[in-house]
Amino acid sequence: MKAIVLAAGSGARLKPLTDSLHKSMVSVAGERIIDRILDALLIARVHEVVVVLGYRADELRNHLLEAYRDQVQFTFILNDRFESTNNIYSLSLALDAVDDDFVLIECDVFFEKEVIRQLVEFPWPNATVVAKYKTSMDGTVVSVDASGMVVGVHPTDSQGPTFDFSDKYKTLNIYKLSGSFLRDKFRKMIQFYTQAHSDNCYYEVVLGVIIYLRSADIKILDLTGRTWMEVDDMHDLDKAEFMFKPEGRYDLLANSHGGYWNYDLLDFCYIRNMYFPTPSVISDIRFNLEHLLRNYGSNQAGLNAKLGHFLLAPQQNCCLLNGASQGIKLLPRLLDLRRVVTFVPTFEEYRAVFPEALGIDPENRPLPDLARVAIEHGIKAIVLANPNNPTGRCYSRAEVLDLLETAERAGLTTILDESFIDFAGGAGSSMTSDLLSGRLNHAILIKSLSKSLGAPGLRLGYCLSGDTRLIQAMNAALPIWNTNSLAQYYLELLLKYRNEIAASFKRTMEDREAFFSLLASLTVLQPFPSAANFILCQLTSPRFTADALARRLTERSGIYVKACTSKFPPGRGEFIRVAVRTPADNDQLVRALREAYDAS
Repeated sequence: MKAIVLAAGSGARLKPLTDSLHKSMVSVAGERIIDRILDALLIARVHEVVVVLGYRADELRNHLLEAYRDQVQFTFILNDRFESTNNIYSLSLALDAVDDDFVLIECDVFFEKEVIRQLVEFPWPNATVVAKYKTSMDGTVVSVDASGMVVGVHPTDSQGPTFDFSDKYKTLNIYKLSGSFLRDKFRKMIQFYTQAHSDNCYYEVVLGVIIYLRSADIKILDLTGRTWMEVDDMHDLDKAEFMFKPEGRYDLLANSHGGYWNYDLLDFCYIRNMYFPTPSVISDIRFNLEHLLRNYGSNQAGLNAKLGHFLLAPQQNCCLLNGASQGIKLLPRLLDLRRVVTFVPTFEEYRAVFPEALGIDPENRPLPDLARVAIEHGIKAIVLANPNNPTGRCYSRAEVLDLLETAERAGLTTILDESFIDFAGGAGSSMTSDLLSGRLNHAILIKSLSKSLGAPGLRLGYCLSGDTRLIQAMNAALPIWNTNSLAQYYLELLLKYRNEIAASFKRTMEDREAFFSLLASLTVLQPFPSAANFILCQLTSPRFTADALARRLTERSGIYVKACTSKFPPGRGEFIRVAVRTPADNDQLVRALREAYDAS
């Protein structure tokens, strides 16, 4: 058994790394891609390797000879036209150097080292290594019949806007091909196609023709669920690091604050409604996506009008935000505030914009103490998140109204954050109607829509107040196009789905109570009752700090939770916060928690 490694390309999508380094010499988790490939070949007892060189040929040749001279018999072939040809031409050059069974590998794939051995031992003469297609994969995919035989090959240029990926498998660009297939068909067709048609395309085109003509049977070796990455660009390199370097996962996630679609991850840290948008909403957006991408959204007045339709509130009292955090950032300047009184812990954006905030511990402190402490210290504003993040604690409508009226009489500004009120059920309700009654002109309601409506990627939030001058000032502080057309369209769609939105809140609350019971069954932590779509837990076992537990879950189970100890006054204990996801996801977290403690 021989191997062909295609390594002529310049790796343009990996610039600037490949300005001074061959793409196969790029490291993933401390190991060069080319070394991973050669080590995998050696595990499979493949010691004869044909390498097609091109870009930075001397660099790669010298490295391979120095690192593997005593273990591998190399044949080097130079594609001196690598800048104007594609992998079909490189392969056509290499096929004259083999005549029997061989493994074909492209030099930009990083995978578990046992894969080549499994492929070589796979009981079928012609095989391709694949994995079930997932969003964010790109490149050639194949169709497969019930027996695992490839029945269609679909290169990138055949994947139009209506192409159905749901039943497709992504190729890893690793093949085992038999000597008889090589001699009878493959070599002739590759070389004919290269000479007569095009030398600047992918060899998968020829494989597709062979499959279409039913001239050969190629079976899949399915690696779905296994760890691998085709490293085409810098984003792929980040994903590969995440996959193959577990000890770096937690810090990468904690420092990026999002963008997690790139990673195979179960995210219990960031919070969203798992039951909205519904499939019909997603289908509507998918159908209109191209139109939305090619059009500008409305100005702020138009956005506020659409928000008013959804809230059933006058437009002049509404300001649509590019996420609630945008409004939080504006409040200190618009209200001329430096200090506020708030309960601690609270949403960290308030502590960030009010660094001189006076925080009081809500334990054994009634809600009116927020106003009393503000008056005693000459502070002009109070902040209340209801339900609170991260504790999930919620005050009743009567309690909040009493606070608002007390603050109003004292001339205090109240910033009321209701980002999670939709999940409160009987524990509390929104104060929107009270703020619009004309009696509370010093109160501002701020709310994230992203969390409750399941679309954090769209960045939707709003500010609402009976003080129309504040709303005018906030509108004036925003750019003319403050959100994108996709977010605007989502807001428009909401009017058609009020019943579905309400049902999603109800299902989330039901899941929260079941999840709470599961967490309470563990002896290593104590969950606190919550009126939000997350649950705060205090660790009761000394085996882990919150940070250590969060790291272990990320490294061992691919589960990300929020370590919250630093948000509490010193000495209060160790805390994590977990989002309420689907019952299956929640069960998976509980199992991972048990395993983490059992294995420690």
